[in-house]
Amino acid sequence: MAAGLGGLSTWILSGLLAACSDPRIDLVNMSIEAYADPSDPAQVDDFLLFKEAVDYCLSRGVPVFAAAGNAHVRVDRVNLTLAGQQLKGVGQVSLGPEGIATVTPGTDVPEDFDLRGGLVIPGGVPGVTMVSATANAIGQAPASVPLRWRSHVGARDQLAYYSNYGSRVDLAAPGGARAFEIPGYDGGPGDVLFGRWGSFGALAKNGLICTDPFESSISNAACFTARGDAYGWLQGTSMSAPNAAGVAALVLSEHPELVGRPAALLRRLTDTADRSPVNFMGPNDPDNAAPALDGTPCPTAFCHVDQYDPIGFSDAYGAGLVDAAAAVG
Repeated sequence: MAAGLGGLSTWILSGLLAACSDPRIDLVNMSIEAYADPSDPAQVDDFLLFKEAVDYCLSRGVPVFAAAGNAHVRVDRVNLTLAGQQLKGVGQVSLGPEGIATVTPGTDVPEDFDLRGGLVIPGGVPGVTMVSATANAIGQAPASVPLRWRSHVGARDQLAYYSNYGSRVDLAAPGGARAFEIPGYDGGPGDVLFGRWGSFGALAKNGLICTDPFESSISNAACFTARGDAYGWLQGTSMSAPNAAGVAALVLSEHPELVGRPAALLRRLTDTADRSPVNFMGPNDPDNAAPALDGTPCPTAFCHVDQYDPIGFSDAYGAGLVDAAAAVG
């Protein structure tokens, strides 16, 4: 199995084991996602190797946080038997229509988008804390954006339009999203990450994000340099997972009695999570075959977000939106 940017499982597992073997490491974050086919023995082996590595980390008292994934599919918490092993709390993509990822308008539904039944790695590995992503707020959108969605302008902490969701999610954290909180092809001018819409962070000025013209455009990362360093606005569960892990690190700093106790740490994060957000974001809409707002046809649907059927609180946020002040207490 290869991760999205070409990393091999062996590399990732080696790094995970090395981190959890180091007495200086108190927690681990993994901002990566992949989907293993449970009918493929080789991919099942990969999933089980990740489980063994996570078990090792937990036995060493090192909690593991991971991204929920950016396909905007439902990830169920299930019990499965894989290669004769009975596993509890596996993250498996829904077998129904909510298991088909967002498809760019004008394309068919190739195998890459049909994630139904896939096992999420590493977020769906038993024992891993899976983190979904939220948007900053919904910005003032033009008339081209559906009226129902424009009625939610100003709503904060919505499940991000790209974030996976479902019963496997443990916590939510800020991940950033474009101004109108809808897929880029439905937003048009003004639907940007730049300037408070995305998740602000440091970047490598010679890295892919800052050197790729598409990635560094104002609607995507908006990379810029200041005093020789690079910064930008990003979006993704790759941002939300380290935000949750960062809060966990603050908790461990203030409450050293929780160091080496992953279950107790997670319990504190979930017990103090913010349950006030009201989610308006729906799943991908299999019945909406209307074109994108720029007129690009969407003959296969799954191109747009359902504006009428919000995803429930626990599926969107898990126990809630991680709350640094309350968690540190």
